[in-house]
Amino acid sequence: MRRLVIVGGSPMAILLASLVRRLTDSYEVVLIERAGDRPVAFALPLVVANVADASEVMYNPREVRGVSLVDAEVEAVDYTGRKVQVDGERVAGDVLVLAVETAVDEKAFLDLGGMLDLVKVAESLDTLSFFMSGATPLAWFVELALAFRRRFPDKTVEIRYGEVSPEASQYLNIYAGHLKSHGIAVSSATRRPRGAIKVPVARPNTLLGQVSVSLPFFEVHGDGVHVVGEEACTRLSIPISPHFGVLQTYLLAKHLTGRIDRRLDKPLLASTREELARKFLAFLETVVGGTDPLHALRNLLDAWRHR
Repeated sequence: MRRLVIVGGSPMAILLASLVRRLTDSYEVVLIERAGDRPVAFALPLVVANVADASEVMYNPREVRGVSLVDAEVEAVDYTGRKVQVDGERVAGDVLVLAVETAVDEKAFLDLGGMLDLVKVAESLDTLSFFMSGATPLAWFVELALAFRRRFPDKTVEIRYGEVSPEASQYLNIYAGHLKSHGIAVSSATRRPRGAIKVPVARPNTLLGQVSVSLPFFEVHGDGVHVVGEEACTRLSIPISPHFGVLQTYLLAKHLTGRIDRRLDKPLLASTREELARKFLAFLETVVGGTDPLHALRNLLDAWRHR
């Protein structure tokens, strides 16, 4: 039996472990992450919007069935040997997947307590102004702005943005009409407006080092070493979206288990980076065009909890 070692306890790591166990019996699945209750980061806007209860967005890596949990922090990664050093010992696998969450400068935005504190601050404000620039986790941020609009229907909610990547600018344009229909103004700004809430900047996790080979939807460091989820989104300069992360994770699980559908999945894997961006934007237009992003998040959370 082959061994699949997954580093990280992010929602995408949990989803990948569950999918591989569901698709095949040919892998022993090992998950390396500190055990403990934590929030599903992409679902935090649902709590802000009162669409989900705080208890619904909490999970623990110990909940994953049929997976061996190594309750430890990763100290180093050996890409060539497909080994991970934890607590002075090395855990090796035939396939190594790095599904860690993207590093964010302001952790409170990915923390349930910090998010609830932000809601308390918003209660005393007349205008909720969000400012973003650089490598902002844009999709998650837009959904958060919509959540605050739903939570505080009588307040003014606006999005101001500075310098962002071309991909992020395109993505924001897709959402602009939907945001406007919900009374959220979107405009550029040369600097952060006074009193505006600064959106955290996403940056690659230093644990992963330099990427040697890039493929659409997930990345390969070397034979059998993959990066998937939010981290790959950041490294590919694609606005972070839970919808995109789920698609990445789904395709990697099928790739590892030999279950790729040649009619649908293989053309996606063969895409160039430019084609990937276009297909992703077209996918988002479809989602946003007929579905409230918060409703899509609710569906995604339900599907994830019943993984």
